[in-house]
Amino acid sequence: MNNSDDETIGEINFHAGGDLLPYAKFSKQTCESLWDEIGSDFFGGDIVYANLETPINLSHPRVNCPEMMVGKILFNGDPEVFDIFNGNNKYKGFDILSTANNHAYDQGKSGVLSTIEFLESKQIVSVGTSTEPGVENRVKIIEKNGIKVGFLSYTYSLNGEVVPQDQTYLINHLRLNSSDLDFSKIKEEVVFFKSVGVDFIVGSFHYGLAYQFYTGPHIRENTKRIFEETGIDLIVGNHAHNIQPIEKYTYRCPFEKKDKSSWVAYALGDFIGDDIFDWCTMSMYLKITIVKYKEKGSVETRVKRIEPKIIIRTEEKSSKKLKLCFADRIFSEDNKPLYHKDLNIQNLKSNRALYTRFKNMYTTL
Repeated sequence: MNNSDDETIGEINFHAGGDLLPYAKFSKQTCESLWDEIGSDFFGGDIVYANLETPINLSHPRVNCPEMMVGKILFNGDPEVFDIFNGNNKYKGFDILSTANNHAYDQGKSGVLSTIEFLESKQIVSVGTSTEPGVENRVKIIEKNGIKVGFLSYTYSLNGEVVPQDQTYLINHLRLNSSDLDFSKIKEEVVFFKSVGVDFIVGSFHYGLAYQFYTGPHIRENTKRIFEETGIDLIVGNHAHNIQPIEKYTYRCPFEKKDKSSWVAYALGDFIGDDIFDWCTMSMYLKITIVKYKEKGSVETRVKRIEPKIIIRTEEKSSKKLKLCFADRIFSEDNKPLYHKDLNIQNLKSNRALYTRFKNMYTTL
């Protein structure tokens, strides 16, 4: 929006968080105050999203993630851990969750279907897994404030699990890490979105390599090609289990036939997780303002603003209670006595250095 003739049609706030993982550390007792500091801010978006990195198969017991993955572990969540993920029932909760990731098939077909059914019972949209074939089932659309937002989701891997050939519709699986990536399904979904009047398209991609602070050149190249060949507006990545950079790409849009800018957040980290490395306790959520406006007679929908919020999970030394905290508060000089005395923050010096690096990286967004 550049001049006085521009007219705003609608505006929404899209809030995106990272991975939700079922570790043993997360219980009603340890997590009763988990969201107290950030919950109102995060769940206050018009559309709130994250990556649900576990099936929820109610016919099987909970299987927690180990701190260190040795051999094959087949995750499974349960209603208790999901309530923790979803704000402890203190907030409105999630509007949409991505279910396409490398653990999506851990509980087989029944796990995929049970997860979809469970989320539907909570009035939460899932994207990335389907109960039946067809492009209209692979994608989801949410409309708020006069803006139609389309969601698509894919995973690069299923950890070696093989879906029967006649059931591949269950999980959206593409070779996102490969140099010979076939974009045809994504293109098909974008065409479908355009045919039903979607204004803004979000892609959730489970790709890249775990525990890497910077995205590899093959992922950056595939991301560039996805933008150039499909014109989607925003990519929210995950799988790294730690924060990775955000980039803006400017390219010639194949549908709009003009130059366009799109954004990618390669990885937001473990929103709720307890991975082996100290830095995995730090993650980020994004507050993205999307605006639909009329400019010189044509209607555009674009990212107006991105506000990254870096957070860190703390643990009270005596009670072992967990809390998601704003990193700028925890690492401020005023709070130095507090976190030395009362809180267990894994590798304090290292995490403070990482926070400073990421904060400096994102001040210009």
